[in-house]
Amino acid sequence: MSHSTDTPAATAAPSKVRDAWETTRETASGALETGKRHIREQPVQSIGEALGFGLLLGIAIGWALGRSAQDDYRQLGRRLSHNLRDRLNLG
Repeated sequence: MSHSTDTPAATAAPSKVRDAWETTRETASGALETGKRHIREQPVQSIGEALGFGLLLGIAIGWALGRSAQDDYRQLGRRLSHNLRDRLNLG
């Protein structure tokens, strides 16, 4: 039993992938040109948008890291409290 790679489905797959890649490249290229035009036409607004985005991203990352550190400190506090209670025979 031999499997042929010349079936219509096998030859159509690379063509579909190539077409999808070309469509993606064209879309990305169009988005890049739109972004460049926006920056050239409105540089001050573009700087403000970039700063605002950076600020929001920084706040989100800081909040996420702060929450994980806060959880770590809570666990550490509980462990210390249990150890102290055990050493002093309070519990």
